[in-house]
Amino acid sequence: MAAVPGDAGRRPPTSIRTHGRSVTAGTYVALSLAAVLALAPFFFLMVTAFTHTYVEQVAIGKLAHPTLANFRDIFSQTPFAHWLFNSFVVATATTVLVLFVDSLAGYAFAKKKFAGRDVIFFMLLSTQMIPIPVTILPLFLLATRMGLIDSYYALILPAVAVPIGVFMMRQFIKTIPSELEEAARIDGLGDLAIYWRIILPLCVPALALLGFFTFFLSWTSLLWPLLVATSDHTRTVPPGLATLVGQYITNYGQISAGAVLSILPMVVVFVLLGRQLARGLVSRTVKG
Repeated sequence: MAAVPGDAGRRPPTSIRTHGRSVTAGTYVALSLAAVLALAPFFFLMVTAFTHTYVEQVAIGKLAHPTLANFRDIFSQTPFAHWLFNSFVVATATTVLVLFVDSLAGYAFAKKKFAGRDVIFFMLLSTQMIPIPVTILPLFLLATRMGLIDSYYALILPAVAVPIGVFMMRQFIKTIPSELEEAARIDGLGDLAIYWRIILPLCVPALALLGFFTFFLSWTSLLWPLLVATSDHTRTVPPGLATLVGQYITNYGQISAGAVLSILPMVVVFVLLGRQLARGLVSRTVKG
């Protein structure tokens, strides 16, 4: 009698395979539509940037005859270059300080045992429940009394306190085997040496992820810089572009050109850190 093939070797019914292909095709269509909707504002921003216009809505056909006048005017008629410089200084300094402070605090909360560690960490995370607008007035009054208004310090120091960064670094450092730290202590290394030579090199993906989002948030920050950067000496790009909006007339083409130029540094940073960002996201997904 011929052997009856087992169920494991049978192919799925045609209806199931057809349904699976339909679901896959529908998923691709939905993702494509989502991508188009997400890129639509940027597309219209590009159309406006390459059109010499004072109106908010520009016909797409205008892109057939682009002009660079807006890009030339924003450098010649506004201190846009200085705004870019200020944004770079503030975002870079903020990112460096956040990475140092949060990684050091994360190492302490993850690997050190001291009285009240869990209570302090819980209190630190509980500050995330306070809405940011609630802290604006106290921060502004504090910066005013300390004489920090219209200075880099007012733009940088409040942004260094990022509890979510401490939480992220703590969670990542907890996954590092304690045996590495014990072996380093046997070799005579102290706490700071272990942090610098053992912990930091193993945290590069997490540091890249935290650094990118910190740089991004600092670069695109508007409300706080709009309050404390009262002159072009310290004004960054977002509040600088906000000053170009007039009461009766606004050069939307020029503002759009500035917005396009302000996006380029973020694209460069993303390209440079792309591989580390991917590793950081994967490690956060796998390690929780």
